[in-house]
Amino acid sequence: MIIFPNPTDNDIVLKFVPKVKGQLRYALYDLQGRIVIQGESAVRIIGIEYFLPIDLPELSSGLYILKSKLQHKTFTNKLRIE
Repeated sequence: MIIFPNPTDNDIVLKFVPKVKGQLRYALYDLQGRIVIQGESAVRIIGIEYFLPIDLPELSSGLYILKSKLQHKTFTNKLRIE
């Protein structure tokens, strides 16, 4: 799972190649552990490159943690907002 652009000042894109079908769920956390945005997207085809755009609200500058989960696999990425 790759996030770009990182750092960003507005929206991001998740890039990934799924090995299983299912619901991709994601949540963006601030460093105090609060969810600031969350969502989900259906993954219907395995083995192809997915690009999932995520609109970010006006967030304060700083570090955030993006956690995403597809089936039983969890991904964690750091994101810097400028």
